[in-house]
Amino acid sequence: MNERMQARRIFFAPLDWGLGHVTRILPLIRRFLQQGDQVYVATRGRALELLKRETPACAFLDFPQYPIRYPRSKYFVTRFMFITYPQMLLAMWKEKQALHKLHQLHHFDIIFSDNRFCVNLPGVRCYLISHQLRYKLPWLISQFEMIPEYFNYLFFNKYDRIIVPDYANEQQLTGELSHRMRFLSESRLLYAGILCDLPPSTETSPGKIDYLILVSGPEPQRSIFERIIFTQVNLLPGRVVVALGTPEKKYRIRKGNAIFYSYLNREQIAEYMRQADFIICRSGYTTIMEMVELKKKGVFIPTPGQIEQEYLARYYLKRGWCFYMPQNKFNLHTAVKEGKKYPGFPVELNTTAANVDHLFNNIFQ
Repeated sequence: MNERMQARRIFFAPLDWGLGHVTRILPLIRRFLQQGDQVYVATRGRALELLKRETPACAFLDFPQYPIRYPRSKYFVTRFMFITYPQMLLAMWKEKQALHKLHQLHHFDIIFSDNRFCVNLPGVRCYLISHQLRYKLPWLISQFEMIPEYFNYLFFNKYDRIIVPDYANEQQLTGELSHRMRFLSESRLLYAGILCDLPPSTETSPGKIDYLILVSGPEPQRSIFERIIFTQVNLLPGRVVVALGTPEKKYRIRKGNAIFYSYLNREQIAEYMRQADFIICRSGYTTIMEMVELKKKGVFIPTPGQIEQEYLARYYLKRGWCFYMPQNKFNLHTAVKEGKKYPGFPVELNTTAANVDHLFNNIFQ
């Protein structure tokens, strides 16, 4: 690792929709801090609280929020064109103005955006981190996929490189979400491998468990999934742990050989994932990268209506890696029986530590 006489000023602006955008930049933030660089982070909400707890040495800055999320229904294109697009343009204009003001104060050397469209400046090294460069729409409107993809291209093309937390080879994890692009040149894409931040193993291990079930997602789908698991969990033999993802509640109940936790924090979930022989969960990409990191097998139940999760679950089934079952047809016994026939993700994939080493030795000198 090259030594430098002067610390650099590194700016990160992750999207604050959930914690996935934050946890995948944490390994990069930690490495820059270890090198003695000054790291500035601009985000809000739970993402900001997590970063303050994990990397208190950073300087934390206020930054505008995107007011809405991309819709994940069959009306994606109509809503995007007439409602989402104008609101996004206004939010991005505010984002650009805020970045200019912060740069005048701090003079950043490198800028990182995680799925923010206008966090870039001319004359400054700017990187975009994203695994969703295109959108897989329901087949009835799949002919419109190029509309949001071209929208991405107009903004993503302003970055020096696009860092994709996936692999470039045949073992790619995101399929057509970030490969075989229509508009973006392959030379602009830097496939970095998985980037995830799992808390270190604790001294008080919960011991081996047979099944870990992670219940998550927006309401009402989270509650529907919880009811399904609660009524069927007795079909599973062995030791079962269920995390319900409701931090506003505090309880622990036992149902047969299963223990239900209303909420497990990040450290507890990581430890249970390490100890579990088999994981049953949503097909969110952050969870997928964690399973790859830990070399875990499992079954996916995508959140209904979340197109990215549905695409990834079908993609892994097609690759012969993992089984998946739609929530409206979910049967726990059948899902586990079928899921155990699949080998899981390729074991030879590099881990986060190796991927971060490669980035810092070859890209971020």
